[in-house]
Order: sequence, then C-alpha cells, then structure tokens
Amino acid sequence: GFDDRLPANSLLSTNALMRLSEGIRLHRQLPNSKLVLSGSTSTPGRTTQAEMLRDTALLLGVNEEATLIQTEPSNTYQEARIYSETYGALHPVIVVTSAAHMPRAMNLFERFGVPATASPTNYRLKGSWKEKRFGMPSTGNIGRLRTGVYEYAAIARDRWMR
Repeated sequence: GFDDRLPANSLLSTNALMRLSEGIRLHRQLPNSKLVLSGSTSTPGRTTQAEMLRDTALLLGVNEEATLIQTEPSNTYQEARIYSETYGALHPVIVVTSAAHMPRAMNLFERFGVPATASPTNYRLKGSWKEKRFGMPSTGNIGRLRTGVYEYAAIARDRWMR
C-alpha cells in the first residue's frame, strides 16, 4: 500500500523498479534524451505512479529537467495514445516494459504512429530454453501461464479499441 512516510523507491513494485532502472540506464547513454514516466493512481488525490517514478529517478541522480511525466494513463493503450497526442511521431521513443508485455506495447505505439524501439526487461525465462522444464506443474509455470493468457487477451481487446 501507499505510505507517504517512505521514500518513493520503497513504494514502487519490483517490476516498476526494474523498468525504471532500464530507463535510467538508457537515458544516461543517450545525450539530450528525456525520461518519460507514466502512470495514474487508483485513488484520487494520491501520488501517481508517474510522480513516484520521477521522484525515484531524482533520488537516483537524474536531473528533474530531463524528466517528463504523464499522470493520466492507467494502461498501455492510454500511454501510447497520450504520448502520440503530446509528442507526435517526430519524437521516437524507447519503450521500456516487461518482456512478456513488449509485443503488445510495441503494437500500440505503432498503431498511434510513434516510431518506437523496444527495450524489454523483467524477463520471466532466463537462461537457455533447453534447461527449462515446460509443462511441469510449478508455481512459476502457473505464473507464466497467467501472464501469457493476460497478454493474449489484452491483445484481442486492444484490436477492438479505437
């Protein structure tokens, strides 16, 4: 839950921290780049995810002038649409998100005409696929199945959204 006594980095999920660290890594490698951070809040009046990401980036040494935030989007469809409306196709973006979510995210940015490059993170399968025992019952496999079903269902939903 939210606890305003804690620093911003303690309020973010592990997945959010992984995405942010990849974004900061890329930002430091690309001169004059901006770190675009997005996410709304489920509770009106609370700090948004975009603001918590920005605050954590500042704690990690990113200059505030190098950050841009989008506090409106609550999902990837809205993120891509709002990015397109705000920055247009003249400003390419490096999309940083979970590897399992990347195909859908890239499709959405493409749909809105934004040139995008993928930088996946939060890999669910690491190492050689030959070492994995697919189909064997385990909580990890159940989690991977859930992620896959969610992403395929969301791809189908996104095709119907305009």
